[in-house]
Amino acid sequence: MSAGRVYITGAAGLIGKEAVRAFVRAGWTVTATDMSSAPSGLQLDRTTWGVQRVEDITAQTLEGFDAVVHLAALTLSAEQKSFGASADLPDARTMLGANVLGTEALFRAAAAASLPAVVYASTAAVYGRPQFHTHLAGGTVERTGPFRPTSLYAHTKLMCEGLADFYAEHSESRFIGIRPTFSYGLGRLSGISGMFAAWIVQAIRGEAAVLGFPFGQDGQLQLIYAKDMAQTFVDAAVAGRAGRGTGDTRSAVYNSPTRQCLSMKEIGSIVRDCTGNNQVSIAEGPFTPQLQMPTMSTVDAFEVLSSEQRYPLAEAVADMARDLKAAAGSARNG
Repeated sequence: MSAGRVYITGAAGLIGKEAVRAFVRAGWTVTATDMSSAPSGLQLDRTTWGVQRVEDITAQTLEGFDAVVHLAALTLSAEQKSFGASADLPDARTMLGANVLGTEALFRAAAAASLPAVVYASTAAVYGRPQFHTHLAGGTVERTGPFRPTSLYAHTKLMCEGLADFYAEHSESRFIGIRPTFSYGLGRLSGISGMFAAWIVQAIRGEAAVLGFPFGQDGQLQLIYAKDMAQTFVDAAVAGRAGRGTGDTRSAVYNSPTRQCLSMKEIGSIVRDCTGNNQVSIAEGPFTPQLQMPTMSTVDAFEVLSSEQRYPLAEAVADMARDLKAAAGSARNG
């Protein structure tokens, strides 16, 4: 099956930018949309950029497309900014509007257009914290749950998984959700994942690099590099378009394909070794609850979607170093 046409929402985000590149590399024709204009460096062949609210997408918008990849959402960082500054009860309407009602409008449009593949981002945070899963043998949580979300963001994503099941039941479209574990990359140097990426950038540049709050010394992370995460969305679109990956229900959700669950001590050691920078450290302190997640089974993404993890942490650090060097060279030549 030849590559087709894909419509990507949230294309200016950390994973969105890499998804645009990954689909183009795979031969797809891309329509990329976001609330902002195209980021620099992403005016690519076979790519059209547009400013688009998810709520405004209709079945007519999606006519002629083979897949939609839905990455637009308000994140946990947005939730903290909205709710953290007031003692009043939080107002959930903005996040519910963006994440749930916006997703419902898109899913409804995709189903009405009989789009072959509808791929969307959920979150590993739907599982909740490790203490909710201590009764499970081996402590590994399967993709079928149980689910114990603790943030509004995670609750909205679990609602979106339910909406996917609903519209799959009432249409011919196939819906595949991906739950990213802890994602990082050069595309975002703000927020929690941005702190992690900025720390690696400091290490690559030979600077004193201290990874501070909220990481601490006593936790672990199940890591997925943004380029691997983006390729997983390509794999899911290919599977959905080919009629694979969802079974008779036409709806399935997978955890992102990572084989790495590293302690903070291991993470610090790998970054030091890869960069040769002995000024790399992780500050003392507790691992914040918002990063605490159980170890999730990821085998299905490898087996069903044929995904790979090309960039475990050491390879990701080396790739970030190459990209930083290339960007510096372009800036000098420009």
